[in-house]
Amino acid sequence: MTSYPNAVHIRPAEFKDSAAIWGIIGPTIRAGETYTLDRDMSEAAAVGYWLGADRETFVAEQDGEIVGTYYIRANQQGGGRHICNCGYMVSAKATGRGIARAMSIAVLCETQEQVDEYWRKIVAAGGKPVACGWITDHFGVSWQIDPKMLIDMITDPDPVKAGKAMVAMMQMVKIESSKLQIES
Repeated sequence: MTSYPNAVHIRPAEFKDSAAIWGIIGPTIRAGETYTLDRDMSEAAAVGYWLGADRETFVAEQDGEIVGTYYIRANQQGGGRHICNCGYMVSAKATGRGIARAMSIAVLCETQEQVDEYWRKIVAAGGKPVACGWITDHFGVSWQIDPKMLIDMITDPDPVKAGKAMVAMMQMVKIESSKLQIES
C-alpha cells in the first residue's frame, strides 16, 4: 500500500492501542460535555467500554500516531439490530484536521436508486450535501454515499480510465452513475 504524508489510515483497534485510546477518550469523558459516561470512570473501565465485545472499534492513524478512534455497534436487539450506533473521538491536537471526517460512515450502493434514496432521506432530515458523494446529516456526521460502479471505475487498472472517472466524480455533489458512464 502506498503511504502518503498526512494520510489518515483506519484500522481495527487492538488491545495494544489501549494507552493511545485512553489518551483520546479520557479527557473527553472527564470533561463530561459530549458523552454521558461517568466522568469519574477509571481508565480500565473506560477503555473496556470503548473496546467492548458488543462493538467493532477502530483507530485512525496519521504519520504513525493514533489521532482518533470510533466504534460501531447495534443500537437495539431483535428487530432494531439493523440500526447502528457509533461513538467518535479525536485527540485534542488533531481537532480541526479532518480526522473525524476520515472516520465517517461510508455506504457503498449497488444501484443509483439506493444512492438516491440515502440522499433523499438524509436531506429530508436536515442534512446538507457537500461534494464528491459526501453529505453531512443533521447531527453533523459525514456520510460518503457512492455507487459501487464509482469504486470499480476509479480503481480501473487503466490509469486513463481511472483518471477520467476521478475527474468526473470531483465535479459532482451527489454521485450520478449515468454521468460517470458518459464522462469517463
